[in-house]
Amino acid sequence: MTAVCGFAVFLALPLLLPGGQPPSDFEFRTMERAGGTRLLGAASLDGGLVRLTPPAPNQSGAFWLTGQRLVSPRFETEFTFRMVRARSRFEDGSDGLAFVIQNVGPEAFGGIGSAGGFGMGRGGNPAQPGIARSLAIFFDTHRNREEGDPSSNSIGLYTNADGTFPPRRLAVLAKAPARMNDGRPHVVRVRYTRPRLEVFLDARRVLQEAVELETIVGSAHTAYLGFTASTGDGYQQHEILSWRFRSGGTGTSSGLRFERQLEEQVTSGIRFGTECLVGRTLCTPPRAEVTELAPGRWQVLLPPHLPWAASIANPRRKEVRIEHASGTICWKARGTGEAFCHGPESGEGRGAIRMEARDGRTYFKIDTGEEPSANEGYFLFEAVLRE
Repeated sequence: MTAVCGFAVFLALPLLLPGGQPPSDFEFRTMERAGGTRLLGAASLDGGLVRLTPPAPNQSGAFWLTGQRLVSPRFETEFTFRMVRARSRFEDGSDGLAFVIQNVGPEAFGGIGSAGGFGMGRGGNPAQPGIARSLAIFFDTHRNREEGDPSSNSIGLYTNADGTFPPRRLAVLAKAPARMNDGRPHVVRVRYTRPRLEVFLDARRVLQEAVELETIVGSAHTAYLGFTASTGDGYQQHEILSWRFRSGGTGTSSGLRFERQLEEQVTSGIRFGTECLVGRTLCTPPRAEVTELAPGRWQVLLPPHLPWAASIANPRRKEVRIEHASGTICWKARGTGEAFCHGPESGEGRGAIRMEARDGRTYFKIDTGEEPSANEGYFLFEAVLRE
C-alpha cells in the first residue's frame, strides 16, 4: 500500500544554537524533506512518509535524527503514525512500532519480532543486542503471552538501560482506546517534565509515569530521537507520517533536584514534591514522605529501597486501609538477574506494600523479597485508619 500526504514543508534548523548547544525544535509536516536523519534496516522513505517496515516477515527498521536534542528537564513531541495489517499468520498484525529516546547513536538498532526494533533480537536475529541506553514507548499490536503482554493492542513504556530481556516494562496500558493498526492515522503526543512522562493517543492520556531520564541520556541532557518497528512470523506495515519536537529549556549540571524548587507530580488528585536518586532508571525518592491530610488520613510516598521507611500514628492499633495507590517499582532477582516491575495493585507476593504495627505506630515498606538497596521507583498512596 502506498500512502499520500498533503504537505511538503520542512523547517530547517541551524547546526548550533547560541552558546554552542545542539539544535532542538523542529517540525516535519511530512517526512519527505526530513533532513539530518538516518534510515536503518528495512526502513525507507516513500511518498512523504517513513516506512519503518514493509508488510513482510522478520523485518526491523529504524529512523533516527543524526544529531542529539535537548530532552531534559522537559520536552514535548507529537507524531502521526499508521499501521496497516496484511494477510499473515497472525490476524492481529505484528509487531508494532516505538518512539525511542537513546544515547547510543544514529546507528543503533534492535531485533525483530517482539523486540520491536529496539530490544534484544530473538529467533532469526539473535545477534542483535538491542539499544542499551534507551527508553521506548512501544505501540504493541501482537500479544506475546510468554512475555506477559496484556493484549494485542497495548502501549508500554520500556527501558533497556540495564540490558535485560525482555526489556523492563515500567508502565503499560493493557488496551489502547483505539485499534492502533486499523490502517488510519493516529496522533501521539509525549510530554516530559522531570520526572513525569505522559503519553497521549488521539488526545487521550494513556500513560503517566515518573522516570529519571538523565540516568539514560546522561548529564548533557541530550539524546538521539527516532522510531523503530519490527515484524515476526506475522507482519504489517509501519509508517511515520509527520513529526514535531519542542524542547522546554536547557538542562543544568547542578544535581538532580528539580529545576524548580518544588516539582509537583499529580496522580489520582494527590500531589508531592521530591527529588530523585542518582543512577536509577525510575525516579526513586531518597526518603519517604508522610503528610497528614485529615484526622486519620495520610498521604505516603514510599520508595522501595528503604526498609520500614514510613510510619503513621496508630496508638489504638486500628486497621489501616490503603487508597488511591499508584506508581511503579522495579527490582532484580538474586542469582538470575531477572528484572521485575509492577504497580501497587499486587496485594500479595513480591512487590506488595507491607504493614507492621508497633510502638503505637503503623510502619510501611515495599517487600520485593530481595535486598532492597538497589530497588527503584516509588508507590504513592493514602493510608486511612478504619473506624
